[in-house]
Amino acid sequence: MNRLLFTGMLIVAGARGVLSQPSPAYVNTTTINSPPQAVPQVYALNFTNLGTINLNLNTFSISTIANSFFVNNTLPPFDFTSVNYYTNRGTLTCDTGFTFDTAPSGAPGDGGGRHMAGNFGNANVGVVSAGSLINFQLGGNNIVFFGGSILPQLQISATNVVNRGLLNVGLNGMIKIGGKSVDLSRGSLNIEGLDFAGNVIFGGGCFEGRIVNAGIFD
Repeated sequence: MNRLLFTGMLIVAGARGVLSQPSPAYVNTTTINSPPQAVPQVYALNFTNLGTINLNLNTFSISTIANSFFVNNTLPPFDFTSVNYYTNRGTLTCDTGFTFDTAPSGAPGDGGGRHMAGNFGNANVGVVSAGSLINFQLGGNNIVFFGGSILPQLQISATNVVNRGLLNVGLNGMIKIGGKSVDLSRGSLNIEGLDFAGNVIFGGGCFEGRIVNAGIFD
């Protein structure tokens, strides 16, 4: 099994609904901004994003320091239910991150523990971003402080992983990729601020791709 782990600090949240039986497919072709829209509940065998999904799940509080915000989060990354095939040809952003694997709902015929998904594909136009400062849309010369117990993270666990687009996490975030076949060629992996702080850890197996800020290229 090929494994790839990038670490570098802080943020997080999630959402996973439990229904009777999963839908054959969840396909997004629009723009979902939450808030103000509701957080999508993805309970399907196939997930395809052709549009934009922006999720801001953190709690914000204004500090006594001018133009500063404190971001506090103790929730896990956004979660999916029963998805076995992931395809992204649009933009997925979440301040807390995403977990891409197969998490059965527990309904009859959909039981068992969490396990690898079948496929994860991020196309060359695809962007998946977790905990990025650009997700918050605060504008101006704001100072952002992060607090909480869990890092912003992208976790991908699938038999076949192909990334042709961008996988991005914010300051001190983590990208973890596990799969039997992992192809990162012509794609980019980025941890914001990694040129100043953080760690890059590679374990078990090889990969092809590009890591922005870390100074490692294919």
